[in-house]
This record gives sequence, structure tokens and C-alpha cells, in this order.
Amino acid sequence: MSDPGAADDEKMFSEQAKSILKAELKRCGATYADLAEMLSTGGRYETEANLRNRISRGNFTASFFLRCLNLLGTTFIQLGTEQLRTIRGRARLSRSTLYAQRVAEFEARQNSPGQQAGDGRPEEPEGNGS
Repeated sequence: MSDPGAADDEKMFSEQAKSILKAELKRCGATYADLAEMLSTGGRYETEANLRNRISRGNFTASFFLRCLNLLGTTFIQLGTEQLRTIRGRARLSRSTLYAQRVAEFEARQNSPGQQAGDGRPEEPEGNGS
């Protein structure tokens, strides 16, 4: 049985890869013709029109994507800045957001009155009447 969210994931990642590649072309001031020429010097012949269609569809392999980024001189890409992401239909916090949230909760427990510093349990009242 296939995962119903897998097709949505595939489309989302394809759109993201397409957006990254287009942004990198723009960032370095290269055209599709420039990229086609760079690819052809590396032994991979692509026409400008073919390249434009391939990128606009987002239908390319990871190796093609990485080859293009390498030719454009890209050394760093940011994959996303959103704090909350949807993964297969479930909302998930990004790792850095989750870490920051847990640190804040820990510090709040440490600093709240009526809490012991070590184990997070309320302090026993002094003179408990027994």
C-alpha cells in the first residue's frame, strides 16, 4: 500500500528544488543559455529550451541538480526557514525550534517558585504536621 502523502511530498520537494535552482541562476546573474553552455563544456549537451522546460517542470535528478549548483558556484543553500513544517500530513517542529522550546521549558521549571532545582517535583512544605 502506498503512502497518500508521498505524492504530495514528491511535489513539494520538486517545487523546492526548482525554486532553489531558479534562485541560484538569478543570484549569480546566469541565464538558461549560460547554464546550458556550462553543462555542455562538462560533456552534457542541453539546449536552452530543453533546460528551461526541464527546470520549469522540476523533473530532474539529484545529480543534475547538484551539477548545476556546482557549475553556478553555489556553496551553500538554505532549505527552509519555516518554524513549523508538515511531514506526511502531521505538523512537526523543526529541530532547532524544538530544541529552543525544550530549553525554555526546562529553564521555566528551574526558575518557577515551589520547584526544586534538581528533579522538577514540588518542594515538600517545611513542618508537614506529622
